[in-house]
Amino acid sequence: MTFIGGTILSKSVDGDPMPGIDVAIKGTGIAARTDFEGQFVLGSLPHGEYTLVAWLPENKVKEKKITVPAKDDNYDLIV
Repeated sequence: MTFIGGTILSKSVDGDPMPGIDVAIKGTGIAARTDFEGQFVLGSLPHGEYTLVAWLPENKVKEKKITVPAKDDNYDLIV
């Protein structure tokens, strides 16, 4: 099992972190909310392919395909 985390960054505001964004692994029930620095940590997942989903302001949704390795890893999502 591997812990997954990362940072949600704004593409339109000089890469500033985005606090308060809901993030989840699609279809698993594993979810988190970004902290003040835009960082999130999701529960442990078995190795495999997943879709990381972020719900952004103005009802926008951003998805990113990820591969969970055999060790802990971080994924950044620039939105």
